[in-house]
Amino acid sequence: MTTTRRPNLLTYAALLLAALMLVAVTPGIAKAQQSPDEYLREQNEWVWKQINADKAWETTKGKGATIAVLDNGLGLHTYFEGKDILEPEHFRGGDPGTVGNGHGGSVAAAALQIAPEATIMPLVTNAPEDLPEELKTYGESAVTEAIYYAVDNGANVINMSFGPPVDTTQEKVQEALQYAVDRGVVTVIAAGNDPNVKADPIMATDGVIVVSGSNPQGTIWKDSWRGEEVTLAAPGDTQTIVESAFDNSDKNNLIDPEPSNDYRESPGTSLSAPTVAGVLALMFSADADLDGNNAIERLIKTASGNGEWNPELGYGIVDAEAAVNADNISPVDSNPLGYPLGQAGLSLENDASDISESGTDESNQTSSSTDESSMIRIWLVAVAATLLAATVVAFLILRRKKA
Repeated sequence: MTTTRRPNLLTYAALLLAALMLVAVTPGIAKAQQSPDEYLREQNEWVWKQINADKAWETTKGKGATIAVLDNGLGLHTYFEGKDILEPEHFRGGDPGTVGNGHGGSVAAAALQIAPEATIMPLVTNAPEDLPEELKTYGESAVTEAIYYAVDNGANVINMSFGPPVDTTQEKVQEALQYAVDRGVVTVIAAGNDPNVKADPIMATDGVIVVSGSNPQGTIWKDSWRGEEVTLAAPGDTQTIVESAFDNSDKNNLIDPEPSNDYRESPGTSLSAPTVAGVLALMFSADADLDGNNAIERLIKTASGNGEWNPELGYGIVDAEAAVNADNISPVDSNPLGYPLGQAGLSLENDASDISESGTDESNQTSSSTDESSMIRIWLVAVAATLLAATVVAFLILRRKKA
């Protein structure tokens, strides 16, 4: 007769432990089986759904449009593999290999989450906090040079998700922003993560888009700045971001690590701004004839506020699908948000004389004075040359007579 042995308590415990381990590792396995794009899109579903990005993707995913990301570098992450990312350009002091702590990578990924086929232009302007003081030259010169570079090298959009440069006087940055506006490049700036503190005095500059943060409920994120500077809103509440791989151990050189596949949860208007930058990339990709002024007009007219403005969300939360496919927005000839230096064209060479009437008069007077001085110098040289020639001729005649 066959005897059937019943499992003892130890066997039951082993089976239970195996089941618990399987449950515990399943999320990790699922993550590993997904591509970085799929994983990030799944985690941040509320972000792209709130702005109707999925509907805009039926028209375009941003191919051909370029977003300049002024920040502290991208770092390495599997999410960036296969993306159209240009070689970084460095505009601050210190060793070019010195990089940041992943903030720039999170910003770039937020833009690519909305416009996955757009080109990212990484412009390193910000110094990481753990650098020696002598290498912290992030400031006005780095930001202004990066803006000019972005405009001159084909950027459609400039994104700045950071606080004010420590040495900024605002004037030089405004001149650079005017340069961008006059050439049809749209600048997007993060509003800041404290309702009581303005993140950047440059927010007060006319002509740029300042973005506050929204939450999943479609209202203002609790920690977002709100105020008269706000233009539009985009998701800023907690979402999954990439954790780029850096090694700053020697404070000077980037030790090339393996690309990270890490993510973490984080809120911030640093993510809101590139979300709008991504929408702009979709718009420029879909319409090759679209200029900066009309891109801004479309964003404003198609946002959730229906043309009404308030200090929390500005003209409302951006709507990617409506902005990309807008066909009933009347075209404009000027920037709906104004101009950094007060009027259009002040950075264009042909309009340099229009900066101010007094400036023009002074310029003409200086030019006239310079012309007169030049004529006097030419006359004196001519007289001197004539006298010299006469002297030589006279000398030769006298010499022949003596001979």
